[in-house]
Amino acid sequence: MRVPTAEMFGGPMMISVFGSRDFRRNWKGYDFILRIGEFAENPNKEMHIHVLGEKGSMKVRLNPIERDESQLSSLPGVQQRKIIKFIKENIRE
Repeated sequence: MRVPTAEMFGGPMMISVFGSRDFRRNWKGYDFILRIGEFAENPNKEMHIHVLGEKGSMKVRLNPIERDESQLSSLPGVQQRKIIKFIKENIRE
């Protein structure tokens, strides 16, 4: 069995962390995205999600849950902390 790659689907595979009917799916205008293709290309890559919104985006590591400082974010620090808190309260292993 082959591991799916982004190329198989014509581009980066992105799925929402929360289901389509889950109220958390678009929390305060932010979507929480897992890019499957990143892990298909490198299975040893550190587990993380991307938070996308109209006011900016950020990458969040999941073990431990914290902002990935290697990627710039245009979100204000206060908003980043609120998002991290939301993730800690709502994402389970």
